[in-house]
Amino acid sequence: MANLHQPRPERCPPEQRRDALLTLNEGLPPSLQSVLVSALKQEQALGENAFRGLYYLDAKGSSPAAVWLQELPGRTGVLWPPSFAHPQAAELLDKAKEHARSEKLQLVQMLLAEGESVDESLLKEKDFERLATLEYLWLDPAAPAEREDKAADDALADVVFLPNADRYPERLEGILEKTYQDTQDCPALNGVRDLSEVIEGYKKQGMMMPEHWYLLSREGQDAGVLILASHGSGEEANWELVYMGIAPDYRGKGLSRLIVGHAIEEAAKAKVSRLVLAVDATNEPALNVYRSLGFQSWQRRHVYACLHGKS
Repeated sequence: MANLHQPRPERCPPEQRRDALLTLNEGLPPSLQSVLVSALKQEQALGENAFRGLYYLDAKGSSPAAVWLQELPGRTGVLWPPSFAHPQAAELLDKAKEHARSEKLQLVQMLLAEGESVDESLLKEKDFERLATLEYLWLDPAAPAEREDKAADDALADVVFLPNADRYPERLEGILEKTYQDTQDCPALNGVRDLSEVIEGYKKQGMMMPEHWYLLSREGQDAGVLILASHGSGEEANWELVYMGIAPDYRGKGLSRLIVGHAIEEAAKAKVSRLVLAVDATNEPALNVYRSLGFQSWQRRHVYACLHGKS
């Protein structure tokens, strides 16, 4: 029988927010603690609505706990989980799921570094599946690997990079849809959200740089897309290769290498310290391209997700 005096998790009032976030941070795996701090810096500027998904179990000093479902553009959310060791972790996760349903979020995801403790049975019970493992890569744009084959570059000399791709929404959605066909990068996420929502999500990854959203065309036909974003400023600035995709008819022709090379060149011109990206660890063709151009691995994370869009 449940303890009638046991505290229940409730939506966190503003006056308890600091305590809730401190409690949440203490219970997070180490890799997520610094990421939470970065997320909070962004959320603070958005006002009170940013914390509608923050739930707190105030146990009066004995065993407090918290969970935060951070809502993001494109009907998505990031789950900052409670300590899996807490006896009421299941209740807290239920609160997060209820919030996702009430806000009609289609994708809620959580990323945990490889090797960190996680209660996979509890996550599965709450409809969170491990969808992929992401390999995080980085490169110093000032010292990229040398291009291997000049002949291959000459064969693709007719490829045009058209910036400000978001000015052409129909073309952008059309080529994105093609690039998702038979993708090897997190294929389980295909079809979960509308393309307009996916694009809205891309716009909020870091600082949007419209001039570095590219449509790639060849002989007048859209063949691929490249999206870059900025994080930070000054000497500490990083760029992120948010998305790179190629339509099926243009795969296997060296276009991936050309696209990534363009991203490196633009990052070098901007004198950023790093170009970073995340790729599905099972996507060997993409990994081979990145590594051949000098990218190095620095971390792996497992993606757990609850896909309301497929229910």
